[in-house]
Amino acid sequence: MEFHASTDFELVPLPPRVFFTPHNGSASDPQQVHISIAGIDHIRITWLTDDKTVPSAVEYSTEPGNYIFKVAGGDKSSYQFLTYTSGFIHHVRIGPLRQGDGEGMRAAMEELLYKARVDVVFAGHIHAYERFVRLC
Repeated sequence: MEFHASTDFELVPLPPRVFFTPHNGSASDPQQVHISIAGIDHIRITWLTDDKTVPSAVEYSTEPGNYIFKVAGGDKSSYQFLTYTSGFIHHVRIGPLRQGDGEGMRAAMEELLYKARVDVVFAGHIHAYERFVRLC
């Protein structure tokens, strides 16, 4: 199936129904996780799943060695464009935070994700990217 994209009648194929990358986990496992700064004292965590029943909540702690976690709740959404339907996009905002809050958790998560061979992008003052599996 094709449609005309411009006045020059350029033929562009319609996108497939879903663009998800194959993964071996269950539908509730996140396919992508994005951590970003959301204002002067908040952090936003966003992730994508196939499963609608996954709660949009994150457990976190601001003190190193203190494992009494707080829970931040958020929203989930999805969208459609032509024949593409996204998965469920979860958004959680954590805060207010002070300088240095969560540094112990960041260090622990970095080690955990490295051992699990997860593709990660840290955005902010440190920009690090490493892939364990070639894309091509």
